[in-house]
Amino acid sequence: VDNVEVASCGARVALAASQRPVPTAYGRSTRISVTASRSGTSGAAPTGAVRVTFGGHTYAAALAAGSAALTIPMLDGVGQLPVTVSYLPSGAFAPATKALALSVVKATPKLNAFIKAGTGRNGKPLVIVVQVTAPGTPVTGRVRLFKGSKRLGKAILNSNGQVRFKARGLPSRGKLKVTIKYGGSVTVAKSTRTLRNR
Repeated sequence: VDNVEVASCGARVALAASQRPVPTAYGRSTRISVTASRSGTSGAAPTGAVRVTFGGHTYAAALAAGSAALTIPMLDGVGQLPVTVSYLPSGAFAPATKALALSVVKATPKLNAFIKAGTGRNGKPLVIVVQVTAPGTPVTGRVRLFKGSKRLGKAILNSNGQVRFKARGLPSRGKLKVTIKYGGSVTVAKSTRTLRNR
């Protein structure tokens, strides 16, 4: 038979991939290290590039001495998140793919609170301002204010991660102790702090 072209599959390549840190907090970036090596043959390390597909996004990096590293922001949920690592060959190598699960946990919030100056006097309510932040991500959700076991109020954080409580019967001076509880969200963990004013 004439005019038949035989396609070469190329030398097989084995992929290894890892994540650092494990786990990575939502809103932070994780580093994926990829190594491409010959499988069953000897010679120079594979050349080309690697591609990482994650959360509908694609990231790529060129191999250097068979290795590459990619830094990816973790903004696609929490849990064990599937990733596909692909080797894009150059020269006489075959394509290869590898599955990887990224471990992502909820972001750790920082809960700040203060008493607004000049409030709580002359029969006016005491104003307590609460701010919740987390690295790399907006914070949403509900905040509750307690004095002992008594709930004084609840409110939803605004777009700036802030909420204000107006509470009557609390001293603006002297001994004051209230507990502030942030209920968390699908991507940010819960947090509690105590506000004291002496």
